Amino acid sequence: MKKRAGLAACIIAVLLLFPGCALFRGGQPPPSSWDETSRDALLCSTGDFVFRDEFRGILGNLITHCWDPSGNWKGDLQGDATLFASMLLFSLGNDTQDQAMITMAHQSVSYEASLVRRFFLYPVVHMDLVMGYPALAQQYLHTGEDMYRLVFLAGVRTGNIMISLMPGTFVSFVHDYATLCGTTAYLCFLAGEIAQSGSEKNAFRKKGLAWIEKAEKECWNEETGLYTYSQILDWPQTTMMMALVAAYKATGDAAYLDRCLVVLDSMEALCRDRDRGGYWGHPDLSRKGLSGNNTMAWVLLDLYEATNERTYLDRACSVLEWIVSEDLYDDRQHVIYHHWDDREGRADYFCTGCNFQTLYNIYRLNRALHPAR
Repeated sequence: MKKRAGLAACIIAVLLLFPGCALFRGGQPPPSSWDETSRDALLCSTGDFVFRDEFRGILGNLITHCWDPSGNWKGDLQGDATLFASMLLFSLGNDTQDQAMITMAHQSVSYEASLVRRFFLYPVVHMDLVMGYPALAQQYLHTGEDMYRLVFLAGVRTGNIMISLMPGTFVSFVHDYATLCGTTAYLCFLAGEIAQSGSEKNAFRKKGLAWIEKAEKECWNEETGLYTYSQILDWPQTTMMMALVAAYKATGDAAYLDRCLVVLDSMEALCRDRDRGGYWGHPDLSRKGLSGNNTMAWVLLDLYEATNERTYLDRACSVLEWIVSEDLYDDRQHVIYHHWDDREGRADYFCTGCNFQTLYNIYRLNRALHPAR
């Protein structure tokens, strides 16, 4: 208990005694101009960029209609726009040296950092704080600002304690315990990647593996080859597959990869829509959700990066083909809607964070197809 209190005190000291540090710089106005020449390069004018037109349209729409100078993107239903926007905008901005993109990425992370500070002043867990928190790691990965790394690592440690003590509070955000185990494990492996000392890296890896073990003991269904769920079918499977691939990459133990492939085969048999494309299961077999299919594409891209097997890249491309089909994508409004229902068709609302996740998946796909570019 003393160790936990000491850790919390250290975090609060950083947050309260150094309010002027770069971590908490306040919201600034959006970039005053949008350089057309740079944008053409940025939005992938080359003919071999897969999903080029959709990418250009969606990104232009998000920046034009959803940007807020606070960094809190409009229309962010799940609270993860700060994460996926910063991942994409840092990557694109650094590729092309486009300062407008980099500025928006900084502002997105700054908004998330303001939520972190607010939490330690008024400790209420909420969706925007939880879902966007990994944005702090992205700031460090793209800029090298060590304060972000330190606060992210401290938050992962604190989060592990809080989730262990009151898992129900966090399950309310992600709906199923296996989803909580998978996402927490994935964050632990990310923390292990950016930790600097060997002992710290090992500690985070052990935490990640422990969450996988919890899911195996409490959620694994050998008969179905899936993790148990009560509200949403696809999230427990996709988030656990993300964690399993991360565990394989961190340890080299093929057992984690094998378990991931069992789940993938089960999803393929149960949820794959062979007529229209994509995967059913968000929340059940009557609906295909953007977030669930985004995460499936993410898993397939992770598998390609871990194994270099082209089949996973092709399957990720197939998922993205469905996402930007008319089932979800409006090519006049340049927006991807929330889900497709087999009775009601396309939803009439969208989530900014999910649209950014699709764009980042497309970016990752093209990076894999053209690694030298």
